Amino acid sequence: MSKVIEYTKGILGDEDEFKTSFRGTLGSSFGYIILCNKRLLFIHEKGGGGEFDKILEIPYEDVQEYGFPEPSKLSITQKDGNTNAIEVAGSTLFLKMTLKDLIP
Repeated sequence: MSKVIEYTKGILGDEDEFKTSFRGTLGSSFGYIILCNKRLLFIHEKGGGGEFDKILEIPYEDVQEYGFPEPSKLSITQKDGNTNAIEVAGSTLFLKMTLKDLIP
């Protein structure tokens, strides 16, 4: 987990701050849902060698709505109408509480 946090901090710069992360799947990509002060990221883990790709970035100001249509699925609709569904590994309780604090 620490390698993905290091990778995330390297792409955030000074304008944003890492808050927490959750394991999940976006489409066929396994990786991490990263919550920062200003945006949500999905970081794909390539194999087991500690290599990562940022495959989704959604600034909170661009979120129209979000919800949990199934117990382990996060759905995020952006103001441009684009919707992403992320399968969350494990409990979504802490994710729900954290998103409530971060997204106005």
